[in-house]
Amino acid sequence: VVTLGAPNRITKLKLKEALLKWTKTFSAFKGKKIAVVVGGSNKRFEFNEKTVQSFVSDLKEVEKSAKASFLITTSRRTGQAQEAMLQSAFADKHYIWDGKGDNPYMGLLASADAIVVTPDSVSMVSEAASTGKPVYVWGLDDNMSLTNMGKFNTFYQALYKNGYIQPFSKISQNTSKA
Repeated sequence: VVTLGAPNRITKLKLKEALLKWTKTFSAFKGKKIAVVVGGSNKRFEFNEKTVQSFVSDLKEVEKSAKASFLITTSRRTGQAQEAMLQSAFADKHYIWDGKGDNPYMGLLASADAIVVTPDSVSMVSEAASTGKPVYVWGLDDNMSLTNMGKFNTFYQALYKNGYIQPFSKISQNTSKA
């Protein structure tokens, strides 16, 4: 079996079920809803304080231009300091899962008008792309590559050529449309 992305559990039925379950929770957040799926450091990508500051700054620009609400979730690899930085930047007006209660991951994907994913996980990007929604990979340039990402870049370029992902730089122009 040949697949372009990583096999995952995303199906139309699961997304519909999640949308029903999470609509009430996310309806309090106005404007376009952008799911933000945050990974963490790995052998190829360092999600350190400087990287998080850049990520937050870029998201703040999208917040202004797209008048969007973020539905944010982190992963086990994100790190406490990085999570604290995201909480500090966005908890006042956006949804950030605190790790308690039911995991809203599927609900975030189902409720989102667009999805932003950090570039550190083939699985997270594949899951986002499986939704059929616009997916923007943060940190990649317009050629869909990032220094030191090796074979990850080949993966991102294949997804881009097949229309599944876009560079983060395109999000403002695409999400600000009516």
